Amino acid sequence: MGSEFGSSVFRAELAEAEREMRSRVDAYAAAWASGDIDAVLAYFVDEGLDYSDYGLMVLHMDKKALADHFRHIGTAYTDLKFETLDVHGVLDFCVWEYVIEFTVLEDVPYCPYKKGDRGKAFCAATIHWKDGRICRDSDYGIWGISEV
Repeated sequence: MGSEFGSSVFRAELAEAEREMRSRVDAYAAAWASGDIDAVLAYFVDEGLDYSDYGLMVLHMDKKALADHFRHIGTAYTDLKFETLDVHGVLDFCVWEYVIEFTVLEDVPYCPYKKGDRGKAFCAATIHWKDGRICRDSDYGIWGISEV
């Protein structure tokens, strides 16, 4: 049984599945970069969502709360630039490592940057997918500022 997991066929299938997951995450990041919050929200299930943003300490949101949170992000930050460092996962689960840069338009609780600052955060998200949409997401971030 163990030898089949080391087979070239298994490794090829795994690599293809990870490419598909990377493509899915890249499309999600592109929606964010577009600034279209409705396009971002389309990636999430309508019912049963559990989303937590540990960087800003806004936890266990359903779709309505997430929409409000993302709309606030859309007014508080601009010029979002995502750089994907890595994506690992297949089928219905992945870990996405990324760096986000942004300009702060207004002061935000738990964010050390102030209005007018160009900020950076180093992030990782654990994302669970159901039928191609996100049903559970926990985002973790470290601010890219030495005073924190």
